[in-house]
Amino acid sequence: MPGKIHIRKRKWGFVLVFVLLVSSCSTALKTTNEVIKPMDAARVLRKVNREAPKYRSYQIDRASIVVDDGETKNSFSGQIRIDKDKQALVTVRKMNMPLARAYMSPDSLKMVNYIDRSYIRDDVGVLRYFLGFNLEYEVLQALFTADATSFIRKLLLSSELKSDIDSSMYRINSFFYPLLPDDALLNTQNHVAIDSTTMMSYSAWIDPKTFVVRKLLIRDGQNKQDITVLYDNYRKVGRSFFPQTASVIVDTAMGRLSLGMKMSRLNVNKARDFDLNIPSRYDEMKFSRN
Repeated sequence: MPGKIHIRKRKWGFVLVFVLLVSSCSTALKTTNEVIKPMDAARVLRKVNREAPKYRSYQIDRASIVVDDGETKNSFSGQIRIDKDKQALVTVRKMNMPLARAYMSPDSLKMVNYIDRSYIRDDVGVLRYFLGFNLEYEVLQALFTADATSFIRKLLLSSELKSDIDSSMYRINSFFYPLLPDDALLNTQNHVAIDSTTMMSYSAWIDPKTFVVRKLLIRDGQNKQDITVLYDNYRKVGRSFFPQTASVIVDTAMGRLSLGMKMSRLNVNKARDFDLNIPSRYDEMKFSRN
C-alpha cells in the first residue's frame, strides 16, 4: 500500500507548478482492437519517431488539473508554454487567482510564489527538495506533448532493447546503468555483474495503428522512484496529434503523488513570451543540498 506524501504549507505554491509541469481540434485518435503482428523494437521506434509531434513551440491555454497526494485532492487551472528543447513557462491558478509561475530550462529554474510573496532562482537539482524525486526538463516536455523523441534516442542506444505485445499495444523495454564512477564503469566493460536495482529503465507502450505514445514508464532503481504517464484523447493540432488528457503517477519512498489533467485550447508555433519577472519586494528562498 503506497504511503502518503506530506507537503508543507509554505511549499504548496511551488509544488503545484511542478505537478502541473508534469501535463483548433478536428480529428481524434482512438485505440485499435485489431490483431497485432509482432514487430522489431527498432522498427517500432522509427515509426514512433516519424509520427512524433512536429512543433517549434506549443501552448496550452487552459489546463484543468486534479492533484491527489494521498491525503487530499485539490483542483487547479493553468497555462503552459513550451519552446521545444529550450524552455517552458507555467502558470497555476485557483479560481482565476494566480498562485505561482515557473520558468524552467534544461539546467535552470526560476519560480515565483504569489501567495507567500517569495521566489526561487536555482538549478533544476532543487526540484528533488520539493518533489522528493528527480525531474528533468525532457520529462516535463514529454508530459504535455507526448513527444518521446528524447527517450527514443536513448532507447535506440540500448543493447537490451526488447519489443513485446501488451494490452493490445507494442511495449518497448530498455535498461541503462546510471552515471557510474570509473571503477564501476570498468566493471561493466569487463562484464562484471552490477546490482540491477541501480539500473534506469524506460518502457513505452505504442499504439499499433497510429504509433503515438499511450504510456511511458520511467523507473529509476538507484533513487527508487517510478514515473508513469498515460495519454489519451489525441487530437490534431497543426500537422501533428497531441493528447488532450494525461494522468501522471509518481511513486517514491515518500509515497504516491498522482494527477489527472485535461488540456484545451491548444496551438503550435505561436508561443512567444517566456519572461518571468520577480517582484522587487519578494523574499528569495534558498535550500541546503545536504
